[in-house]
This record gives sequence, structure tokens and C-alpha cells, in this order.
Amino acid sequence: VAAGEILVREPGYGLYLLSPPQDWVANSNERSIVLKAVHGDCSALLTGDAGEKSERMLVANWDEFLDSDLLKLGHHGSNTASCGEFLEQVSPEYGLISCGRNNRYGHPATEVLERFDQKAVQLCRTDVTGTLELTSDGRRWQLQPVWWQRSLGEYRSEWSSLTEKWK
Repeated sequence: VAAGEILVREPGYGLYLLSPPQDWVANSNERSIVLKAVHGDCSALLTGDAGEKSERMLVANWDEFLDSDLLKLGHHGSNTASCGEFLEQVSPEYGLISCGRNNRYGHPATEVLERFDQKAVQLCRTDVTGTLELTSDGRRWQLQPVWWQRSLGEYRSEWSSLTEKWK
């Protein structure tokens, strides 16, 4: 697969592969798959580990098609991603940062958080909430922590299973 392919196109749904181009020469992070998902009036840009080099290429190649309600920040919110030009073009209302709590890389980067704050983008972070579930009814996105959907008993059972394996 390569950039420009339409993976799904049905009435009200679309999944578009924006990156990497077939001839793209870059490190593995910059070769991350970037997808745009569309459901009705909702759109999300999912950037994998893409960094600034990929973002600049995306702006040059996709321009206004990048405009999305929700942006999954590249490279866990590191300072090598979410450059100003890219953020301006995507113009998201919501940002999703997938990173572990107290990770050794310090993700997300303070300057990235400040950049999103200046644009009044609402951020959701897995280091704060844990696993998140993203759903859409075609009119709006809903993002909620997975733990809201599970009982305490389910977590205790799962935790017991895990701790047995570690013994």
C-alpha cells in the first residue's frame, strides 16, 4: 500500500492512506502510516509515529484534505512532531496523545502541549486516563476511558490473572 490509496469508501465512511509515499526515503518513524478516517461529518487524522519531516510532506501533498476534527498526535507527543505548520493545516478541535505514564522519554513534550494550548485544542492523554475508546455517530466524536465501561470485578479478575503469571 502507498499514499493516495482509498482503503474504504462507502456512503458516510472513508479511510484514506495519506503516507508514506511509495518512494519515501526516511527513518522508520517517518515512514509511519498516516490515515484519515471520515464518518459522516466527523474526521480524524491518525499519524502513527510520524514526525516533522512527514508532517511537512503531508502539508505539501494534501493541503486542505488534512483538516480534521481530531488529531492523534505523532510520535507520542514528542518535540519532533506536531510542527506549527502542520497543526495550522489540520486545525483540530481535539488532540489525542498516546503515551505511557512517567515514560522515560518525557512524552508528551512541554512545548507540544503549549502549542496545542495556544490553539485551544482539547487534549486527551493516555498517560492521564489510560486506554481510551474513540467512537463516532457521524455527527460528533466521543472519547472515553475504557475503564468506564468495565466493572471493578472485571479489573480484579484481570489483575489476579496477570499477577499469577508474574509469580
